[in-house]
Amino acid sequence: MGTFLTFDKQTGLFETTVKNLRPLFGSPKLLADYLSKSLFFISIGNADISTGYDLLDNTTKQRTPFPKFSQTIFQKFSDNIKRLYGMGERNMQSFRLAINYNGRWDDLDYVDGELIGEWVENKLSYNELVEMTYRLTEIDRNMYDIILYGVIKLRSRWKKYRVKRDNDIDFIFRDDSSIKEIYIDKEKRVGGGTIAGGDTHVHKLPPSFFRHTRVLKERLCSD
Repeated sequence: MGTFLTFDKQTGLFETTVKNLRPLFGSPKLLADYLSKSLFFISIGNADISTGYDLLDNTTKQRTPFPKFSQTIFQKFSDNIKRLYGMGERNMQSFRLAINYNGRWDDLDYVDGELIGEWVENKLSYNELVEMTYRLTEIDRNMYDIILYGVIKLRSRWKKYRVKRDNDIDFIFRDDSSIKEIYIDKEKRVGGGTIAGGDTHVHKLPPSFFRHTRVLKERLCSD
């Protein structure tokens, strides 16, 4: 028998194709329109399930009766159909994103800030969100690094979490609220580095520190 591609593998290949197509289209809507013309042909051999079950050893058959086995096959099939469906028009929808910036944290409240809204696609990457935030807020990227946060309710209390990966962006977009929100902190750059917590004061070490350090090093070397 020759090699074959499982349904899981074929679905993954299509997913990769969709990702590779994204840079070739000017907008999520154009890509969605293109994908909406896709035609999927899924063929299943009539005897695939029963033949596959017959090839199992007796111990496995006893542990997995045929109804349970067929249900597992059906579930995997259903999961892949949902994956294919999710990669089409429905997965290219846009969301309203509220960007809160130039504010400060009072416990878990972001106060005294400004807000700007934007329509974004739900496949926005972390780097794309950072670039968009600099552009919309007009924060000087030569002076400041930006840190992104989200807020989520866990066990009846709210928690702030750092947004720094593509998966974190996906986490925000899966929220049930109609408007997604992110919050921006700034860190001022100093000499090519940053000062944690947004502190805009430069804390320089006194010259005596370096003098004492040099003397200590000379003593250690002489010993």
